[in-house]
Amino acid sequence: MKGFIRRSRIAAVLLLCIFLAGCGTSMAKLTPEEENLIVAYAASSVAKGNKYMTQGLTYPKPEEPEDEEEPEAEPEQEETEEDSKKQESGGADVPQDEEDEGPAALDATLSEALKLDPVSVEYRGYDLRKNYVVGDYFALNAGTGKTYLVLHIGLVNTSQEAVECNIYSKNLGGSIYINDVLTADAIVTVLTEDFTSFMGTVDAASEMGTVALFEVPEEAVQEIRSLSMDLEVDGVVYHIALG
Repeated sequence: MKGFIRRSRIAAVLLLCIFLAGCGTSMAKLTPEEENLIVAYAASSVAKGNKYMTQGLTYPKPEEPEDEEEPEAEPEQEETEEDSKKQESGGADVPQDEEDEGPAALDATLSEALKLDPVSVEYRGYDLRKNYVVGDYFALNAGTGKTYLVLHIGLVNTSQEAVECNIYSKNLGGSIYINDVLTADAIVTVLTEDFTSFMGTVDAASEMGTVALFEVPEEAVQEIRSLSMDLEVDGVVYHIALG
């Protein structure tokens, strides 16, 4: 390749000398067309030795493309609990109230909820007390603007044998509704007559009286039209109409 280029250059120089020298000592004058012809011939002769210029100066060596920088991947966003709930609900926003609501309470009677057969559980009425006192060893005093709503609940054994009742083992929890408005949770005490923590024996063909205590606002009991309660028994919630 180098030899070919060298020979091409020599030929171009000789041709240029012939045109310039002529037969005498004075230099020949060239027309612009003749000068362009010599330059084009010389350039073409040199360019033909370059594989990237096979047509003279028409096709220069192609430029190699620069490496394109790959776009940085966006960090993946962690899926939140709210997103998961949206996906489960088809993309719709889940109302806060629906998220917090547990399973609906089951309608039942006290006996159906507690399942103490052959002992039945029966509501015996209520009374209101500013203080709840038992003998000379126990007293509860309601706070300012509050009073105690005392539910009386009887454990009735209709069988001819004494029955052991362990309500405490059922992990009871209770809430009172006054006029269909949730008002207060039950107060658990260590009294033997406390319904929510009762453990004892109900004699044959007899009844044991118990109480459930609720500290409620005085204004809530000015006019009681209805009473009901939610009773949780071993994790299951029952709604019980009392009257």
